[in-house]
Amino acid sequence: MRRLLPVILMLTALPACTSVGLPGAPTRAAGDPAAASAGQELLVKLRPGRQAPSMRLGVRVKRAIAKLGWHVAEATGDPATTLAALRRDPAVLAAEPNRLVRLPAPPRLAPAAPAFRVAAAPAYDDPMLPNRVKTHARVQVERAWELASGAGVVVAILDTGVEASHPDLKDRMVPGWDAVNGDDDPYDDHSHGTSCAGIVAATPNNAIGTAGIAPNARIMPVKVLNKRGVGPLEWAAAGIVWAADHGARVVSMSFGEDQPSQVLQDAVDYARGKGVLCVASMGNDGEERAHWPAKCDNVLAVGATYDDDRPALFTTEGAWVAISAPGTRVHTTSPTYEIVDPMFGKRDKDYTWFSGTSASSPVVAAVAALVVEREPGLSEAELRRRLRATSDDVGDKGWDKQSGDGRVNAFRALTERR
Repeated sequence: MRRLLPVILMLTALPACTSVGLPGAPTRAAGDPAAASAGQELLVKLRPGRQAPSMRLGVRVKRAIAKLGWHVAEATGDPATTLAALRRDPAVLAAEPNRLVRLPAPPRLAPAAPAFRVAAAPAYDDPMLPNRVKTHARVQVERAWELASGAGVVVAILDTGVEASHPDLKDRMVPGWDAVNGDDDPYDDHSHGTSCAGIVAATPNNAIGTAGIAPNARIMPVKVLNKRGVGPLEWAAAGIVWAADHGARVVSMSFGEDQPSQVLQDAVDYARGKGVLCVASMGNDGEERAHWPAKCDNVLAVGATYDDDRPALFTTEGAWVAISAPGTRVHTTSPTYEIVDPMFGKRDKDYTWFSGTSASSPVVAAVAALVVEREPGLSEAELRRRLRATSDDVGDKGWDKQSGDGRVNAFRALTERR
């Protein structure tokens, strides 16, 4: 039997939120080695004032998420056996595997309908803005624009990164962070994050493309998923902390994993302590299945609706769903460079039709940005309650496990102070 070595967990000796990865470049592997090694890694949080476990444990400390008090440790033996030993140790407050979070599976949709256009002139001169008419009409976006545009409010997109040079996004960006590669270049090598960003804040009135729901908000790109749309819990938790520390007021997360995670809950609690609203997609399972961070306490968990306001059949159901938003064929930005997905082939370039609760989460995050601009003094809890209380009841009467309290309504959220 392999001899288990003692480990000393020293808080001051470890770098905060560091990750292994490859140098930044359009063809980079985007931290795949780090994601692959996560299967041998454990996340460990000590009780206050404790410096080391009292047992001889087979782990080697590698990194720390210092502001959350968590350490990333590599199991030198069987990870399950080591995890059980850690959980028995009186010095350890919590321990869990460094599991992978991932993008939800694409939803099953009916064949694509033609772009829906109206004769009325849109609020801005963006030529593709009429493609948003179904989404914006349901949420009453254009009425809301008479009152707010999200000006100056920072929305963090925790995802696969964002193409910062996209013509419809470049004027909306603030500095971001790449947890995957450990640098300040959150380059999108997947496309998902760029699409989420365009829903929130594609630049208005620039005579190109479309306009976001909070068109004058700011986008903070935080890359926590690699080019395959996966990443360990460490990256997600560290990304939430980074966004909260660098001025985000709203965080949008369209990813998840199916086991309870204390490190994600701690990250959400940290962000809430700084006044940050955390919004997360429910997933596209079409049945009741728990995913975190959507199921974390005090996260605004978002389901999807069809264009006619019916709750989308592909939405993951659950008692934790808070609200819903349009989630079928939302027109938005896509990277201007070619991306070939190993499962689904080439991604659309420049602009795309985006579906799933991954689209619904940034819709709600954008509406939150509109409210924050108008009422910057609202607390995180008050903002969360406002969005739920002013939503339009859809689906079954009252709260239901597909649509929550209802489909978000931007105009009501701005005008009804509940």
